[in-house]
Amino acid sequence: MIAFTNELPGRKVRLKDGSTALWFGGTDYLGMGHSECYRNYIQEGMTRFGTHYGSSRQGNLRIDTFEETENELAIYARAPACLTVSSGMLAGHLLHQEIKRLARKHAHDVQAHLPVHYHYAPGLHPTLWGPAYTPNHNSWASWAENTLKDINTSHESIHLIFTDTVRSPWVEAYDFEIFRTLSDNRQVWLIADDSHGLGLRGLDGKGAYEHLSQPFNGNLILLSSLNKALGIPAGAIWGPVTVMQELRHSPWFAGASPALPANLYALQQLLRQDYYPTALQKLRENILYFHTLFQPTTLFNHIPNYPVYCNSQIDLFKFLTQEGILGSCFSYPKASDPPALRLVLSAIHEKEDIEKLAVSCHAFEAGGIKL
Repeated sequence: MIAFTNELPGRKVRLKDGSTALWFGGTDYLGMGHSECYRNYIQEGMTRFGTHYGSSRQGNLRIDTFEETENELAIYARAPACLTVSSGMLAGHLLHQEIKRLARKHAHDVQAHLPVHYHYAPGLHPTLWGPAYTPNHNSWASWAENTLKDINTSHESIHLIFTDTVRSPWVEAYDFEIFRTLSDNRQVWLIADDSHGLGLRGLDGKGAYEHLSQPFNGNLILLSSLNKALGIPAGAIWGPVTVMQELRHSPWFAGASPALPANLYALQQLLRQDYYPTALQKLRENILYFHTLFQPTTLFNHIPNYPVYCNSQIDLFKFLTQEGILGSCFSYPKASDPPALRLVLSAIHEKEDIEKLAVSCHAFEAGGIKL
C-alpha cells in the first residue's frame, strides 16, 4: 500500500487523505531532518555558499570547505583520509571504475599479469554491484568461509572483497573476525559499504573503519551514503591516503558534480561539536525503552543496539497501519523482491510513540500470528 504526503515525516506523518500516523520508517535514524541545530547550520551554509555549486572539484578555483570537511570525516571515522562525492551510489560507481587499476598498482603489477578475483557478499547493496556480479544466496558466514578458502589457496592473485557492514533492508550484522585468519593479505582488499552502520555502530557510532582495518593490513576502503544517520545528502569514501589521492584525480570524480558546499559546511560544524554521539545516545535510550516494553525477538528479525526491526508478514504491516502506525514496506532493491516490513526507531521518537508501538505489537501477538 502506497501512502502520500506533502510534508517531511518526523515522529508523525500527515497523509494526503487527512489522516495522521506515527512514522516508524525511513533511514533518518538520528532524526536529523528535524534537527534545529542542523537547520541553522544549513542556513549559514546557504548564506555563505549559495544553493548550488556549478563547477568541478578539479577546477582552478576551489572551495576550502570540501577538504576541511573531508579532514573532519577522516578524524570522525578514524581513517587515514576521506573523499566526498554527491551520493553513496556515486561513491560505489567511482570505486568500481578505479579499484582494479589501484589494486594492480599497489601490487606493482604493471604488466597486468595477476588475475583479479571479485568476491561479492550475499545481500549486497546495488552500490557495490560491479563486474561479473551475480547474486549469492548463501549465508554471509558460509560465503565468508568459502571466500577465505579461495584466497588462502590462490596467493598469486589480487582479491577484491565487496560487502556491506550491515545488511539492509532485511537487517543482519556480520562477523568479520573470520578474515583475521587470512594467510597472506598483501593483495587482498576489502571494499565495504557502511551506509547503515555509520553514525550508529562502532565506537560512539563512528563506523566500522577502525575495526576492519587490521585484518586487511590497511587494504581497506569504506564507503557510505551520508544521507542515513548523518542526514547529509552526499556520499563519502575512506581509505589510505594514496588511494584517496588517486580517486581525486579520476575522471569519474572530476566529471561529477560535487556535494553541495552548504551541506558539507553544516556537516563540518556538526562534527566539530560532536553532535552525532549525543543524538545517538538519545536513540539508544529509545531502543532500550522499547525493549523494556516488548521483547522484539518474538516478532522481529533484529540485531542488538540497532534501531531496525524486520518482519516478512504483510499482515503485521496492515495491522499496524490500522493502529495508526506506518512503517516502511516495499520491494527492494528489485521490483520483483518480496516486500518486507521494516520498523525504525529514531532519536526524535517520544516515549508515548514507543509505548503505542509496543502495545500494538503485543496486540498483534495476542491474535496468535507469529513470525
